[in-house]
Amino acid sequence: MESTARIPLNLLKEESREEMRPVTILSVEDNDRDFYVLEYYLSEGLGTSFRIQRARTLEESIRILRVAESAGNLMEGGIEFDIIFLTLGLADSQGLETFERLKRHAPTIPIIILSTETDNQFAIELVQQGAQDFLIKHSLSANLLPRAIYYAIERKRSINEQENLNRMLRRATEELKSAQMQLIQAEKLDSLGRLAAGVAHEVRNPLGAVQMGISYLMQRQSSLQDTGIGFACTEMEKAIRRADGIIQGMLDYAREDIMNLQRYCPNRLVEESVKFVQYDLNRRNVEIRFELDPEIPSVQIDTQRMNQVIINLISNSIQAMKTGGLVTVSTSSGKMGELERDEGLRDHLRLRSDETVVLISIRDTGPGIPPEKIHRIFEPFFTTKPTGEGTGLGLSVVDRIIQLHRGHITVENVSEPTGLRTTIALKSV
Repeated sequence: MESTARIPLNLLKEESREEMRPVTILSVEDNDRDFYVLEYYLSEGLGTSFRIQRARTLEESIRILRVAESAGNLMEGGIEFDIIFLTLGLADSQGLETFERLKRHAPTIPIIILSTETDNQFAIELVQQGAQDFLIKHSLSANLLPRAIYYAIERKRSINEQENLNRMLRRATEELKSAQMQLIQAEKLDSLGRLAAGVAHEVRNPLGAVQMGISYLMQRQSSLQDTGIGFACTEMEKAIRRADGIIQGMLDYAREDIMNLQRYCPNRLVEESVKFVQYDLNRRNVEIRFELDPEIPSVQIDTQRMNQVIINLISNSIQAMKTGGLVTVSTSSGKMGELERDEGLRDHLRLRSDETVVLISIRDTGPGIPPEKIHRIFEPFFTTKPTGEGTGLGLSVVDRIIQLHRGHITVENVSEPTGLRTTIALKSV
């Protein structure tokens, strides 16, 4: 049931006068007399046209709201309900539960309670639960109702504005935390860079002297007539290479953020990188298979650093397959899906879900990574390899290079066949 009347302009804010649209009201009332009284006072008190729709039961009101929501509007003409008048004593629902159920279906619409009860404590409880006002039916008047409507709408608008401000504040706080973490990370990298440079200078010199000693002993091995010298020298050379590898890893991890970016074809990047690991592929009896999209778009990359990424990932796969296996390298493109938020990166450094990206995927048939350890693989110095076989810096360097390219990397265990799949996402150009 609907009717129209006018609302006095002196009850409207200046910006509201320009709209001059009907005030839309839903009345949940099962008593005919009480509804007609409400409608009469609204007609007397309001001056611009209003529209009122009546529901006699709680279920009917919920059905009206559901149908309107599914149709994309809450009244004919696409206008939402501005306010709801609710009687608590309905045939299908009584008391506080009536308000709570309706509020779940209309969380953003101000609800004014109309009641025959004069219990102040009950009125306070309803307001605390979210009701905008509590009016006694026999006290209604043509002056009271318009003011109650206006105040309720304004209170709800103020609450919504406050919630929007709170959301903006929370977002600003998150951005501040992100910036702070980024600054801390930059400071850590700066400190690590200075430390790595010092270590490289102070440690590589004595390592060079040790290497010279080993070379001398190897040359004198036959004259010294000690068969153990060769074995000892070989083990010392391995230790020197491992120490040098750790130093180089630290230097790579702490390298400056300056990159030489250029437009490049991902397929070409993959093919060039594989050439550097071809010897290891043959030596370890590992087959490599390409599934490259010939229509793949280009990416903006530092080719030297991205070669380092691909070589590192394929080398890890080769080392994981002790008795040989298969490495599949594929490229594809598409829209970026939802990403888990990385609190350490600012928004302009992240890929967004609607961006077109190039995916480079490397999959092997190795044993994979234990589920309880996979979340730690990008931590510096963490490795799943046996002692002496890895520095734990390779994937940390890979992750950092991908971040510098504003990309995203994921590592996951797969089945059929069992193995590990690493996927790099880079924005296409």
